[in-house]
Amino acid sequence: MYRLELTNLGEVTSIVRDQVVVRIRDPLKIPSIGARAVHKLSGKVIGVVNDVIGPVSSPYAVIKLSKGASVAVGDEILYEVRRRSR
Repeated sequence: MYRLELTNLGEVTSIVRDQVVVRIRDPLKIPSIGARAVHKLSGKVIGVVNDVIGPVSSPYAVIKLSKGASVAVGDEILYEVRRRSR
């Protein structure tokens, strides 16, 4: 059995076309490539982690938005969905 766990990814810093850059809040919790990103307020999956960039001490995640998904720059916090075994 698995249960889903939401891990805080961080804050949206910029949007370029269909990709969102998120400043990762905790450098010790780097999201995996392909992980689903969820919008905090709606709980909907808004895209997948496409890349992790920047220095090790202050990394950023690049998220490719799903078709029709939207987010705003600023205080929007996104979460990574992780499966955890019981």
